[in-house]
This record gives sequence, C-alpha cells and structure tokens, in this order.
Amino acid sequence: MKHYLTASFFFRSIPYLFGIWMVITLYLTAMPAKYLVESRVFQYDKLGHFALFGGWAFLYGLFVMYYRRKTDVGLKRIFWIAFLFGTFIEVYQHIMPVNRSGNLADLAANGLGCLAAVLALGIIKQYFPEESSGEAEAARPELQEG
Repeated sequence: MKHYLTASFFFRSIPYLFGIWMVITLYLTAMPAKYLVESRVFQYDKLGHFALFGGWAFLYGLFVMYYRRKTDVGLKRIFWIAFLFGTFIEVYQHIMPVNRSGNLADLAANGLGCLAAVLALGIIKQYFPEESSGEAEAARPELQEG
C-alpha cells in the first residue's frame, strides 16, 4: 500500500510550503495590532500562536528531516530552533513600534505549538523512517541523473 505522505509531489512542495508559512508568520506577527483587533479571526490569540508556530515547527522539521535528508537530526534540536524563532518574534514585537507587545503567555503558546509539532514529527519519523527519505531523494531533481 502506497502512502500519500511519501508521494513525490509532497516532498517537492515541502520547501515551498515552509517558505509560504514563513512569510505568513512574519506578516501576521509584524502586523500592527489595530488590524488584528478588528478581525474576528484573531479573537483566539493563544490558539493562533499555537497553530502558527506549531505549523512553522512542523514544516521546518519536515524540511530538515525529509527534504534535506537529515533524518538523524534530533527532534529536540527542531524544537529549540522553532522555539527560539518564536522567542525572537516575541522580542521583536516588544521592541518594534508597531503597537504590538510580546508577552510570556504568547511565548508559552508558541512553545506548546512547537512541542505538538515535534510530537507529530516523532510519530511520522517512527512510521516512515527510511521510506520517506528515499522518496525525498527521488523527488529532488538535482539528485537525479541526466
């Protein structure tokens, strides 16, 4: 049975998905607060932080583990890089004059999102260890001959 998770299309799209998620994350976290308060979408602030940074950590982990073929990279390392990115964003919001404030509750939501992503990556790594890596190699055109 072929798993859709290991499809060539999915592996070819990982860098693009990660790049798009990065742009969305930077845009939403740099947006002045007055635009976010008016929107009903962002009334669940902590849930938004959880999803935004959890998604970032998940896509970053997929990029590192399967597209870059570094399946031996530790999940702790992925967590800490993602958490430090979230910390950087909170500090940025605190010091920049965009009427935003970084706070510890947002940082905790970022960290919980990163933790959930790393747990999901651990499950994926357990069920698709080498098969996914080989599929990633086949999906990368620069690794194919002629």
